[in-house]
Amino acid sequence: MPIQRLDQDGIRAATHELSAGREIILPFPSPLPYVVAGTSADGVNTAKGRPAEQPTGMAIADAADILPYIALDPESWQFAEWASRARKVNVLVPVTDAVPDWVRPTVVAGQAAITLAWLPELRPLLDGFRHLYLSSANRTKHEVATTAHAAGTEFPNLLVLDGDRLRDASTKSGSAAIVRFDRKLAASVHRSGIHMDGWPDASSFLADLKRDWQASRAS
Repeated sequence: MPIQRLDQDGIRAATHELSAGREIILPFPSPLPYVVAGTSADGVNTAKGRPAEQPTGMAIADAADILPYIALDPESWQFAEWASRARKVNVLVPVTDAVPDWVRPTVVAGQAAITLAWLPELRPLLDGFRHLYLSSANRTKHEVATTAHAAGTEFPNLLVLDGDRLRDASTKSGSAAIVRFDRKLAASVHRSGIHMDGWPDASSFLADLKRDWQASRAS
């Protein structure tokens, strides 16, 4: 399937593919990679060649959609939401037992894997579907795609939206770090990733994350 520019025509094409139940490839902002996205978690997993029941991440259009099911104190949730939007880490947050079915494919051991770190140009797509299941654009044990061409090579049968011009080519991109957020501003690295390049250890990275968040609140 041809690679298509991320613009109004590209959004229309992506909407058509998703509405038909097919997965697509989307660009995410640097340092994140391209991702496989779809309206079903098992479809995303199948496209990647991994077990259909494997949990996935999820991009959500608006934090308010999932907030009623978040089992965090308000300050800790604000920290997690900021980390996703501003620092573009993937976040794990505790959820209640009352989570709706659309959240469950992202939940492992009571924690949901979510992101709010999508490109602004994808807003029409997220507004239309409210949430999309996703995973990095690579098959198991393959390199993650960080350009539209690489994504198209890895997934030749899926629509690829080319957002290379919206990404920072001077920034190294790769699989996201996943940070788990708990009550009372507790945070831990669930999985290391591109965000931790240059940091000597997880503690240093997390300390900077918290300092940056606190500075953003004071400004």
